Amino acid sequence: MTVLMSMSTSAFAATTTSTECKTDLTSIVVPANITVKQTITFKDGTTIELYYQKKGDVCKLYSTTDVTKYKESDLGKIKSTNFEFVDKVEGKCYITRKTKDVMAFAKSVLKQFV
Repeated sequence: MTVLMSMSTSAFAATTTSTECKTDLTSIVVPANITVKQTITFKDGTTIELYYQKKGDVCKLYSTTDVTKYKESDLGKIKSTNFEFVDKVEGKCYITRKTKDVMAFAKSVLKQFV
C-alpha cells in the first residue's frame, strides 16, 4: 500500500509543484465521492492501472494487476503517469482505509516535495 500511494503521491507532487510554487497542504479538500484512474507506464513499456475510489469516509484501491508484487525500488522505473476521473473501478480491491488516514499519509509524503 505504501509503495503504491508513494508512487501516486510522488507523481502528483512532481507534476504540481516547483521551487517557486508552494502548496498549502492544509487546504486540500477531497469530494465526498470520487473515482480516479491512474495509468502508470514503466520504462520497460509495461503499464498498470490503479483505481482510487472514495465513498464517504472510506478510500479503496483497485487494480486488474497484482499490485502486491511491486516494491519501493519500482518507483525509479516509472516513465510516466496519467490521472483521469472515471465512473467505475475495475479489478480487485487491494486496500481499504479511512479517508482521514489516507489524507494524513498523503500530506506527510507531499511535505517532502514542497
